[in-house]
Amino acid sequence: MGRSLQDWKFMTGISPQALGIIIPETCSAIIQVLQKDYIRFPSNPQEWQTVASQFLHQWDFPNCGGAINGKHVRNVPPPNSGSYYFNYKGFSSIVMLAVVTANYEFIYLDVGKNGRNSDGGVIVQMGFYQPFQNGTLGLPPPEENVAVLNFVFVADEAFALGEHLMRTPEQRVFNYRQWLRMPLA
Repeated sequence: MGRSLQDWKFMTGISPQALGIIIPETCSAIIQVLQKDYIRFPSNPQEWQTVASQFLHQWDFPNCGGAINGKHVRNVPPPNSGSYYFNYKGFSSIVMLAVVTANYEFIYLDVGKNGRNSDGGVIVQMGFYQPFQNGTLGLPPPEENVAVLNFVFVADEAFALGEHLMRTPEQRVFNYRQWLRMPLA
């Protein structure tokens, strides 16, 4: 669990009001300096093809730009916040939503939306969602992809299906290599 600004006041000798300014500014500075080195979001078809080749090599999944999922991170809600952070799982949280490569490397991360939002509700608030929906994300066109298929992202049932968003199969592992080798009767 996180600590309150009051707790930090006693540990640092800095007032909660000043900490309320210092902490967000420091986090923003860290993100601005380190994000480009550690969380690199693809910006053109060639970079997306690099991500897709990882999925093809690692998971035999063609034309995949990333796996999207969310996690509700427990928190202690601010005083007088009511049900603003209370989620459908029955506890107070903030939502972390991420897009990862086949090697589990973050290429996009959004943290801090209130817990009452579902994963599917948070995705529409993410910075990459609008370009994702209107086709300006820089994804390769179908004719440049394996088997002339759309470039897609995979997610679970919390997310609505779309032209570039598909779900993973429910509760089963489907090995298409074995399926292709099955004799037809």
